[in-house]
Amino acid sequence: MVNRLGAGTKVGQLGIWDGTQWVAGDPDCNIVKWGGTALTGRDISLDLAKLNVNLDTRARLQPWYQPNFTTSNKAYAQGTVAPHGWTTRWTYTVPASRIAIVRSASAFAQRDGAPTTAGVVNAIVTNNNIAESCRAGYVSATVGATDSKPVGEGSVLVAGDQFTGQTLDLSTGGTNAFIVTANIMVFDT
Repeated sequence: MVNRLGAGTKVGQLGIWDGTQWVAGDPDCNIVKWGGTALTGRDISLDLAKLNVNLDTRARLQPWYQPNFTTSNKAYAQGTVAPHGWTTRWTYTVPASRIAIVRSASAFAQRDGAPTTAGVVNAIVTNNNIAESCRAGYVSATVGATDSKPVGEGSVLVAGDQFTGQTLDLSTGGTNAFIVTANIMVFDT
């Protein structure tokens, strides 16, 4: 494909060839003269095939700008939970050919029954069981001891990634209330 540009042709960001290099163009640039002489249609030609310019103008939106998404809400909320080791309360795995954005996550723990001996208490939301999105925790025997971590997220998860809500209470006796939640938007890739 050969485009021929003549006098008065708007060239925009293409610029002008000054004989040795391209000179940056201007959206309102008019080609009128070259070296002091008026230009004609045969004076300037541009063979796009020789420049190997890709003229594909189809646009593709990033997944998070696509209007078609689904939402997955994960939640665990329970009171009077007896002591326990790390326990997974829910897991979300991003499906194949999907990408996900975690919109929000929260972790809450509250002592609701006095223990004989206080131990570490945690409510946690993790990304691939490695990165903590939020953690609420304490070591206290006091009924009513509370920690809460609501987080406006932004984690981007790809196919196969996991987002997990877990709890832990290493106390001897006593009970706790736990809440671990996440709101996840899922998009086609």
